[in-house]
Amino acid sequence: MNSDKREQLRVFFTKFYEKSFKLLDDKDYDGIFDLYYQTIEDLEALVPVKYTGVRKISQNTNYIVIANHIATPSLVLIDDPNKIKEFGIVPTTLYFHAISPFILRHYPIAKYMYDQDFLIHTVSYATVRRLDAVRRYWGNIVIDKRSTNKMKRIATFIQALPSTHHAIVFFPEGADSHYFLDDTNYGLVPFKSGFLRTARMFKLPILPISLTFDRREYAYHVKVNEIVNYKDYRNLSDDTFIHKMEHAIASGMREVQRAFKSD
Repeated sequence: MNSDKREQLRVFFTKFYEKSFKLLDDKDYDGIFDLYYQTIEDLEALVPVKYTGVRKISQNTNYIVIANHIATPSLVLIDDPNKIKEFGIVPTTLYFHAISPFILRHYPIAKYMYDQDFLIHTVSYATVRRLDAVRRYWGNIVIDKRSTNKMKRIATFIQALPSTHHAIVFFPEGADSHYFLDDTNYGLVPFKSGFLRTARMFKLPILPISLTFDRREYAYHVKVNEIVNYKDYRNLSDDTFIHKMEHAIASGMREVQRAFKSD
């Protein structure tokens, strides 16, 4: 574990949330959005991303993007009780006295898509009110984990979007990937079906992305896998296709893990 980099990130994200909550209190919602994408750009200086399989993607559609779920609390955590109080975070039974920066988990996806003129909308579970408000102004789709209308919430959000230049991001494990077996190896949690149900509903292509994180150099290694178009999965059963996507992401993870483990 790179303790120096962890501390740099803690300071970086503390300032990020200070600005974000100030903008929220000032009702500067466009400012929250702009700060989010500026932070995506600024993060590269602290957390480099090495992409494999980068390709120009079609601009004529929206996408469903799926990826494995990196456990960010092990990488950086804002747990100063004075800061948590200053931010106005009121813990619930579902949330602790700390902030694990969500942005760090989807930053390599946001960067990849934004560089190709796409905005991302990450589907994520609600936590506490002020954090959820900030994430909504990033463009996230924030849903209540206990809700029986999750798919309706997601569908309503997508229906309101333009038909191009937007990516809906799912982490189908719904929980942190089982890791670390060592400093580099991960194991996947079985995927849930929400991403596929959404893709079928809107007949959207699916882009699977494999995320790995080298804690020694504090860098992402990312495999951008082949896009799967609607015609290529519409006749497959849910189980068959979900296993296919699990295999694609797991294989991509192993590929990039081999590369950085041999560095």
